[in-house]
Amino acid sequence: MTTLYELTGKALELQKLASQGDIDEQAFKDTLEGLEGEIEQKVGACAALISNLKYDQKMLDEQSTLMRAEVARLNTRKDAIANNIQRLKDSMLASMQALDITTCKTLTHTVSCVTRETVNIDYSALDKRFLKYKPQQIDATATKQEVQNFADNIEGLEGVEQVKKTHITIR
Repeated sequence: MTTLYELTGKALELQKLASQGDIDEQAFKDTLEGLEGEIEQKVGACAALISNLKYDQKMLDEQSTLMRAEVARLNTRKDAIANNIQRLKDSMLASMQALDITTCKTLTHTVSCVTRETVNIDYSALDKRFLKYKPQQIDATATKQEVQNFADNIEGLEGVEQVKKTHITIR
């Protein structure tokens, strides 16, 4: 099966031969007409494929939205379970400390009260040599707003240029 790229190459080669006068005019018209028909079929097939891919993209976007909602629900549940675990641990610790119990053994678990030293750091009071600096980030929203404000005279904005792009539309 011939690709769109190959068909385009054949048509360009045919046009080159015609411009040099190396081909009969009727043969040129017939061959070009045949190539154009094949190119139109290829373009139509590409457009149909693009439509299918856009549909797939839309479905995946909808699924990812549903998945985000499910992930949020599961994270909320996970956090609730973590809070429940911490509440139970705090309750056990308070009871064991009130009764001066350091270890409690059951058939399946051993619960111990352990004291460790930790370090609390006040990051706002630290020496500047411990700071990491992040690179500046562009505020895309503010930039877009400013470009819209200068819609008639975009040359007035430094670092912004207007570019013409050709693209395909499929209806």
